[in-house]
Amino acid sequence: MSQASPPKQAPRKLQVLQNVQLTPHLQRLTLGGPELQGFPVPSNGAHIKLLLPQQGQALTLPTVGPKGLIWPPAQDRPVVRTYTVRQFDAEQQKLIVDFVIHDEYGPASYWAQHAQIGDDVGLAGPSGPARFNPNADYFLLAGDLSALPALSTVLEDLPEHAIGTALIEIPSAADQHNLQHPAGINIVWLVSATPSALLPQAVLDLPWPEESVSATVAGETEAVVQIRKYLRINKKLNVSHCYIVPYWKYQHSEEAYHDERHRIMDEVLTPT
Repeated sequence: MSQASPPKQAPRKLQVLQNVQLTPHLQRLTLGGPELQGFPVPSNGAHIKLLLPQQGQALTLPTVGPKGLIWPPAQDRPVVRTYTVRQFDAEQQKLIVDFVIHDEYGPASYWAQHAQIGDDVGLAGPSGPARFNPNADYFLLAGDLSALPALSTVLEDLPEHAIGTALIEIPSAADQHNLQHPAGINIVWLVSATPSALLPQAVLDLPWPEESVSATVAGETEAVVQIRKYLRINKKLNVSHCYIVPYWKYQHSEEAYHDERHRIMDEVLTPT
């Protein structure tokens, strides 16, 4: 995912309640704590910013000053990353976040694998646009492992009678796992060790329905941009029926990708 813009309000300080390996490349953390009180509902699938401690350090969060947030010195400043709310349970006050574990560990992947029960993490948000148009007749979902939490929440929120296709590119067959979805949604797993290798062509190869289509597309930039061009230009899909969001760029850090992502997002959200 892209580098998160710093939060404008003081983040909540939460604690790790559970840490489990969901698949070889997906780590699931459950977060909670007194400061989770008041977290908005519904929020499944929404964007959040996580503030993680630098390796080997305790978490130091910004504080609120008269002119906004006051951040700690650079050597203590937390790592800020954007993630997706996989599930929020307001009754039990538990927030689930899934982390992609990369072969070359970034700071978030490393933290997720090594986080212990009771470890602190900062949280800001949630935010983000609607992830699908409920008035559509056909639902197209496409994304990689980084998009799977968002796609999963869409599948869970679709009406029972919904029809469509979900194309999910994963780095290994072992990353497949059961997803809750309407019977009319066909789940297609695409296994590729190289990001974006299969997903764009799989979307192009789908027979295009005559009914109105809602598209939920997220993941690696190259794939998202190719699919966006096909949907918006070739298929003339209206922006109101599109959630098309690049989350990350292959072989780029979030910091290096920050400006490019915002430029792409501006293009994504511009109506034709």
